[in-house]
Amino acid sequence: MKIKVAIGAITQSLAFFGSALRYAALLLFTPFVWAQPTAVSNWSLDWLQGFEFKSDYLSLQADCEQGFAKGIESSQQSHRLHLTVQHASWSMLCHEAQLDADGTVSNHAAHEIDSGNYQEKAAPLSVVEQLRLLAVTPRQQSQLQEIVTQLKQLPLGDYDIKRLDLYTPQGLTSLSFNLQVNKAGITAHLQQQENTVTLLVDWQQQALTLQTSASDSLLKPWIAAWPQGLKGTFNVNYQAPLDALWQGSFGLGAQQVRFLPWLQDGQFSAQGKLDAKALQLKLRKLSLTGRAEPAVGAKARFHLSSERPLVMTPDKLSAKLQMSIDNASWQGNALPETDLSLSFDSDFTRWHGQWQLASLRQVIEGSYAWQQGLSVKLIPGYLYLPDMLAAAPKYKALAKTALTQGKLHYQGKLFYDFQRQSGQASGQLQLRELTGLINDFAIQNGQLSMVHEYKIEQNQLKTLKEKNQLAIDELNIGVPVSVIKSDWLLRQGDIKVSQFNGFLLGGSVSLSDFEPFKLGMTKVHFAGIQLAALMDYGQLPGAQATGLLDASIPLLNETDGFHIYDGQISARAPGGKITIPPSDAVQSITSTNKGVEFVFKVLENLSYSQLNGKLNYKPSGETDIKVSLVGRSPQISATRPIEFNYSHQENLLQLLRSLRFANELERSLEEKYK
Repeated sequence: MKIKVAIGAITQSLAFFGSALRYAALLLFTPFVWAQPTAVSNWSLDWLQGFEFKSDYLSLQADCEQGFAKGIESSQQSHRLHLTVQHASWSMLCHEAQLDADGTVSNHAAHEIDSGNYQEKAAPLSVVEQLRLLAVTPRQQSQLQEIVTQLKQLPLGDYDIKRLDLYTPQGLTSLSFNLQVNKAGITAHLQQQENTVTLLVDWQQQALTLQTSASDSLLKPWIAAWPQGLKGTFNVNYQAPLDALWQGSFGLGAQQVRFLPWLQDGQFSAQGKLDAKALQLKLRKLSLTGRAEPAVGAKARFHLSSERPLVMTPDKLSAKLQMSIDNASWQGNALPETDLSLSFDSDFTRWHGQWQLASLRQVIEGSYAWQQGLSVKLIPGYLYLPDMLAAAPKYKALAKTALTQGKLHYQGKLFYDFQRQSGQASGQLQLRELTGLINDFAIQNGQLSMVHEYKIEQNQLKTLKEKNQLAIDELNIGVPVSVIKSDWLLRQGDIKVSQFNGFLLGGSVSLSDFEPFKLGMTKVHFAGIQLAALMDYGQLPGAQATGLLDASIPLLNETDGFHIYDGQISARAPGGKITIPPSDAVQSITSTNKGVEFVFKVLENLSYSQLNGKLNYKPSGETDIKVSLVGRSPQISATRPIEFNYSHQENLLQLLRSLRFANELERSLEEKYK
């Protein structure tokens, strides 16, 4: 859209200000031509030299109240003519007084755009229509050359119109006009508030220069589909040889351009060539730099440039653009630098091209086509996650994440019909060999597969196919969980885990139909957990145990997080044996907590037949375990069975965190000294 606006600004500013100069000159010349004898064959102002002329009012357009000149005065000073008009008015909606080739005056109908006459308030033309308007016919080429010849005949002098009112299809424009004629050339200057036009004719270089500075308020009525919110002052510098005014080069510039919310403090520049004979417009060295704040808490600086010149004809538009984004942030978090490349070719009925997105040392490529609908294809490729992580900004959330392997393979396509509001989309993601630390959790050989197909009907997304699978050889959360397999579904931003299975502590863990982002309860099942493997984490020298544990844990998601209420733990029959011999570690525990001295006495040699427990957990990590044991302990009684209860409190999150730290320290030492 910005490119269309820039092109429209070039074409319409040239067309409008060219018309303004033409009518301003006509206003100056017409009354004096009327005063000439009809026998004069070539119009000229030479007869005014040495002659003073005054008039309070002159009618400039027959049968048109809006065509007049007031306060006309001419004088001769130092061989220069000084002509002043206090107030002039001209209407492009009335019949024009124009000069024929023989120098006589005749009335011609207002010129037309295509086949329709000017209306009181004509609608803005499209960019293509604007370009077609610049077409130069052989007759117009001859007329332009005749104007150049006539300009050479102007007497040396200064010509001023203090106020010039132009009535155009876009409304009333009031401006001032000044013309200086010297031996070296001609300088004409138009000004309307902050908008200016300067026309320079250099006889020695045989060249014309048109310089304009126009605000958005002036350009908006003349440009098709002027974007709402686009503001700024736009400068155009057009240069052309006098013998081919329709074939010139130009420069564009703009400062403090605003296009809220996408662009603030923008700076725009470009160079180009316009060939009105061949109906071709070419832009090169295009540059747009600015600051964007597209949403609350989001901001960035960007630079848009042209990798390939933008070439436009009535039948074709082509270009390749490059956009660089830096200093970007969202909600106070830095975003990575990003480069976007876009090429396009169009016949104005169909658009197509290639796109490329580069960020975090990775490149994603694709193609697109846009006619009745939008078609986008993602060229299959992969992202190397360790490089992406190394290049990412230092996010706090990634402080404990470090990957050594991992590739994310992707492919996809989309089609959307704008008229029918329908289409289809499909995509595949394959994560392979993910290895490293993720938020302090060690992962080995993670594999992820996602295959999705959707149908769009009346802007409603319907799932045709969905398959999501996860497999991990080992995930260490403080306690290793191995051979993890999981299937899940995505539903309107929510996740539903259909099945999760894994192995830990010599047993298995499983759950189903788990929705982690919805309030509710899910049962987590543990089966065949080895008590010996659990005892290994007690860090008590010589401790041994036999037996298997099963558990059914109700995991309840409440507004403040996950809770466990009365999770059931039990030992499988026929039970087992627990042996914790005396040690310095045991002595340290019993010396600070006399209440557990009897427990450790029992556990020096306990053969248990029953072991039951209850588990309670809070989102803070606080965990309470109550255990009931029935068995025999020779340290207490050789004949009588013993039954006792034991309660233990621990912060499970801190415990797992300390275990992960110990595991990582052990791995680091092994890596360093192996």
